[in-house]
Amino acid sequence: MEKDSKCSRLVVAAIDFGTTFSGYAFSSKNEWGRVFTKQWTSGSLISPKAPTCLLLKKDFSESCFGYEAEDKYSELTSEESHKEYYFFQRFKMILRRDVVCSPLSLSLSLSLSLSLSLSLKIHLM
Repeated sequence: MEKDSKCSRLVVAAIDFGTTFSGYAFSSKNEWGRVFTKQWTSGSLISPKAPTCLLLKKDFSESCFGYEAEDKYSELTSEESHKEYYFFQRFKMILRRDVVCSPLSLSLSLSLSLSLSLSLKIHLM
């Protein structure tokens, strides 16, 4: 018998930001006992995590995450169209009290964190 949850949320999600791979899991109110994960694909590969890669257009009008970011960046570089994009890979947001950040590096770190979070949120929805 499944125990009733005291949580009033319709969906609860967890995000795993890893250095190499990232992913998320979620559960819905009507099935708290079941945990679902996004199944990322690349070719014949199916995985519950995707590479921690983010492709951003310099004007921030476009973004891609994971295998999609890797594939699109590869395509852009082969067409010499990649100069209008930023490609970030294998990064991890580590909070360290002993490191002093410049305003620019802090701004970039926050932008990457926000962009990665939004990309995963869009996939979740």
